[in-house]
Amino acid sequence: MRMDHAVRAMYCLVCHKKIGWLRRLRDREYCSTAHRKNARVLSARALRDASQLWGDDEAWPVELTGFAHATKKPPNNFVRLAAIPFAAMVLVLIWLAPSGAIETPARGYLPGADRLQSAVERTLPSLKVHRYREDFTQGLGDWNGGSLAASGWSYATGTVRPGRLRLWKRSLEMADYQMEFQASIEQKAVSWAFRATDDRNYYATKLAVNRGDTKASGTRVVHYVVLNGVEQDRSLLPSPIDLKPMESYRIRVNVRGGSFTTLVNDQLVDHWNDSRLARGGVGFFADPGETAAVHWVTIADRESIFSRLFASTLLLTPSASGALAPLE
Repeated sequence: MRMDHAVRAMYCLVCHKKIGWLRRLRDREYCSTAHRKNARVLSARALRDASQLWGDDEAWPVELTGFAHATKKPPNNFVRLAAIPFAAMVLVLIWLAPSGAIETPARGYLPGADRLQSAVERTLPSLKVHRYREDFTQGLGDWNGGSLAASGWSYATGTVRPGRLRLWKRSLEMADYQMEFQASIEQKAVSWAFRATDDRNYYATKLAVNRGDTKASGTRVVHYVVLNGVEQDRSLLPSPIDLKPMESYRIRVNVRGGSFTTLVNDQLVDHWNDSRLARGGVGFFADPGETAAVHWVTIADRESIFSRLFASTLLLTPSASGALAPLE
């Protein structure tokens, strides 16, 4: 039996010719490289015939075991297409990953930047966005308005409670920008100003929480303009979301041209238009009976291309109702 196998191993499994002694030193099954390649093509037919002749459970002859090579599957086009959104998702995760803020000497604001956006801005300087951040860890030296006692503000490391209007000096020369801050309403309302040149000329918005009878309960959005110290065109609207006292909210204000948009936790609550004030900075204030805690604020000289691309809300202006009960 062994002798028979040795003799048969000296003949090519494809053409059955005797394999030369030099060839046998490196290949005892095929007389040439071309016949070894041809054997792979014939393997499927040979394996099928072997299954029919001997059955799947039977031992196959030695000649046929040489054909049993694993075939490679062709690449799947679906896998290639699926790699595209996967790569996009990886880029988004990189963009969302926080990066360390860069401290500027003797200032309370910290320029914020994410990795992907910063890389794009370095490559395309025309897309660069100037951003500043104030986290109130170094006092109110970058805010005008006099002493704390004179302005009615209170300060604790990382948190301020506004009183009379104070403006962020860093923002006073800006015109179009995106303002974002985190705040909680402790009593009645949180109020802020934008396009402010001084404490007598500015736009103002506040989110007010009514508490009392059922008709007056809920959250209201108030906006108006102050010109030469006189309040004008006050508007009172219902908020599409209810704010709860003592809970922290992220508020974003987009100021572009004569269009002003306010979002709370990425949900639109107010949109209005006015063209009387062309430029000016941002600030906070509180009317009598109001108390709010502001934890940080950022400002960018324009809206980032990434914030537009990944915007999570549809900008639909909430409709105003008829007569609303006055704020308590």
